[in-house]
Amino acid sequence: MHIYQIYSYTDQVETDLSPNSTRLLDKDPEARFILNLVACARQVPPRALLSRARGDGNICLARQMAMYLINVVLRRSLTYTGELFDRDRRTVSHACARIEELRERQQFERVMCCFERTLLLAIDEFSLESGWN
Repeated sequence: MHIYQIYSYTDQVETDLSPNSTRLLDKDPEARFILNLVACARQVPPRALLSRARGDGNICLARQMAMYLINVVLRRSLTYTGELFDRDRRTVSHACARIEELRERQQFERVMCCFERTLLLAIDEFSLESGWN
């Protein structure tokens, strides 16, 4: 295991990650942004989203939301997203299906729409400033 640092707005959080996850996060600042955004909004530590441990219901939902946003908004493959979270692509597929199911609830749909709009605006802004594309 490797200690990887995920930077949030004011704190530096350390977490154990597989070497493959570390390599992927080094090359994907947009995915790091999503991890931090979801963790902050769901009030869970970013390391919990990337942990091999399942965690409580709030952590599971936050992880599934992050997987969904990385897969759908960033258009990363199921395989890539699975590697990022050190999980199988079928786990990511299950997470995306669960989020789609939950989106049928009006309140959850509003939350996901807010995430998507925030991400699209932030990614557009950052790509113009720092050449993320």
